[in-house]
Amino acid sequence: MNFILSCIKGIAIGAGAILPGISSGVLCVIFGIYEKLLDSVLNFFKDVKNNMKFLLPILIGTSIGIIVFGNLLRFLFNNFTTRNNVLFYRNNYRRNSNFN
Repeated sequence: MNFILSCIKGIAIGAGAILPGISSGVLCVIFGIYEKLLDSVLNFFKDVKNNMKFLLPILIGTSIGIIVFGNLLRFLFNNFTTRNNVLFYRNNYRRNSNFN
């Protein structure tokens, strides 16, 4: 169960890496894994077995999140260009319009 929960957290972190306006680091802090993640990466070779048990599900989930949400964004930008441009670049439209 812990493996699946860590994969789900990794998926959210991967989504934060690819989606605009969402920070992966903030998601790590919210999930309460930021310090342990840094410690596991920085001291990886001191305790390889435990660090791999912690990092592997997060890395799997992050990879899944980046692939899934990257493809989702590509689909949305290709098929709904105007709506996405207004959503993500709204301030540019306001500045350049005559309706201010």
